[in-house]
Amino acid sequence: MGAKAIFCRGASSLIKRVASQTSTLDSGLGCRAYSVHVRRNTRALTTGELAAQAAVSQETIRFYEREGLISAPPRTDSGYRQYPVETVARVRFILRAKDLGFALKEVRELLSLRLDADTCRTDVRRQASDKIRDLEERIRDLQGMRSRLRALERACLDRGTTEECPILKALHTEDKPE
Repeated sequence: MGAKAIFCRGASSLIKRVASQTSTLDSGLGCRAYSVHVRRNTRALTTGELAAQAAVSQETIRFYEREGLISAPPRTDSGYRQYPVETVARVRFILRAKDLGFALKEVRELLSLRLDADTCRTDVRRQASDKIRDLEERIRDLQGMRSRLRALERACLDRGTTEECPILKALHTEDKPE
């Protein structure tokens, strides 16, 4: 839908940029009349539409809602959830945070930091630093597991019975693994 608007000197740069892409009529008084096409995307999304746009399953959407990562939306008279369009960005934020190794509890904290006006970058950086330390510890643990498994693999020859297999023996032993 097109709407005619008049903008005078001092209009925001965003309005000027949008207006510069439309037809103008200069009144000669420092004001211009612009024909601006306003596109409002106020349509709500169903669970399926939200899931498709965020590239997750519908169950993931419902799980995030149960976990409080996304707000419970209003429902239609027939019970369909009606998510605001902005929820797509929130779900994508959650997915990107998870891809970086953040657990859901940590994602919830990041979301709250993002919305808290008193939060500074130091708070967010501290979360990232904590996660890096956690990841480095997990990497060391995984490297140790790989090293122990490689040693067992080298000890296991391709011939013989499974009774004599060093891997199976090591897994069966009562002692705590090193």
